[in-house]
Amino acid sequence: MVTKSLLKSEFDKNMSYAKIAFKFKISKGTISKYRQKYGWHRNDERTVFHESKLSIKKRTDDKHKRFCRIYLNCYNATKAYQKVYHCSIKSARANGSRLLNNDKIQSCLHKLFKYQEKPLLIDANDVLNKYIELMHADISDYVKITTTAVPVMKNGHHLLDVHGKPVIHYENHFKITDFDKADWSLVKYIHIGKHSFTIRMYDKTEIARRLLQFLPKQTYNKPKIDPMVTALKSAINKRS
Repeated sequence: MVTKSLLKSEFDKNMSYAKIAFKFKISKGTISKYRQKYGWHRNDERTVFHESKLSIKKRTDDKHKRFCRIYLNCYNATKAYQKVYHCSIKSARANGSRLLNNDKIQSCLHKLFKYQEKPLLIDANDVLNKYIELMHADISDYVKITTTAVPVMKNGHHLLDVHGKPVIHYENHFKITDFDKADWSLVKYIHIGKHSFTIRMYDKTEIARRLLQFLPKQTYNKPKIDPMVTALKSAINKRS
């Protein structure tokens, strides 16, 4: 009679299912059932399984820690999730809040929070970096403009100019960039109507004025000399 211990001893020798089934005159399905029922694992499989499990756990923990650090600097779960997992805005919005409510994430946030000297992990550099982002934001990042050449028709025929060439009418088409592919926090205002849309960027003149407040004032040990002025003075002196 075939016992569990006999099957286990052959299984641990890394003998194939086919050889075990042939030796004990049983089906390979019987061996598979024993394996699932009693949780048998070959030595090499157990090692690979544990290493793989530990590797996945480490990668997950690293991403969770990075999510927490980014979140404490912006307090935006969607933005933090997108930076860590490199996904769309839609996916980040759905998963960011869910991850934020995770017990492990909350525990990590509380631990990081203890190392802070202030309630918020934000300083002048964060404000400066945000102004720089706003300064470099461009309308072309959010609106794509394409021009199409359309021949002007009259009575079913191409309309010709005085030189006999077709009259061309150029049409401009405006298309908004997908919301998942741009950082819309840099846009001041957006409105999408039935037949049109409006996008307003932040005033770069005002941003530049505020940026100057962060920059150190330049001082010169000696008056700045313009090389063009110097050349002109030299030429005048030679003539005189």
